[in-house]
Amino acid sequence: MSQITFNDVLLAIELGKDLADIQALLQQFIDTQSDLTNEWVKMRANAKEYAIEHNLDVEEYLSDFDASNPKPTDIAISPEYLSIAMRERHKYMRAQQVERIVVDYNNMRFDGDETSQNRMARACLFMSDTEQVDWILADNTVVKVDKATLMHVGRLAGQNQAALWIK
Repeated sequence: MSQITFNDVLLAIELGKDLADIQALLQQFIDTQSDLTNEWVKMRANAKEYAIEHNLDVEEYLSDFDASNPKPTDIAISPEYLSIAMRERHKYMRAQQVERIVVDYNNMRFDGDETSQNRMARACLFMSDTEQVDWILADNTVVKVDKATLMHVGRLAGQNQAALWIK
């Protein structure tokens, strides 16, 4: 079996694996770290025995051993940390989904991300009810739209975003 690293655990979080899979991977990582630590302890004990048998300065010999064979670092991962990491990943993925919102209305595809929603709101704020403005659609086509269209599309985009936020 290959050794599991902490990066493997982080990658599982990044890829959106479910909590049970991440916890299983984390346990494998902890087991690997435990095995490495036990192996290091045995090697250090052997080094101490060697120094004693050969009348070497034990402290100096072990100091040299420690310098060339650093003890594996124990990494403690709390459930809180795991929960925070998974929450941050969820927020990142949700932001990516918001960036890809597209609203279909009257055979036109509008960008519906937050920036586009803000532009629609500003345009509606300063437009008269009968005025039309040029608008660039998701496919970069330029069309004329009125205030009612932008209000409706902005409302739909906001509803799509709200649906993503409550998932």
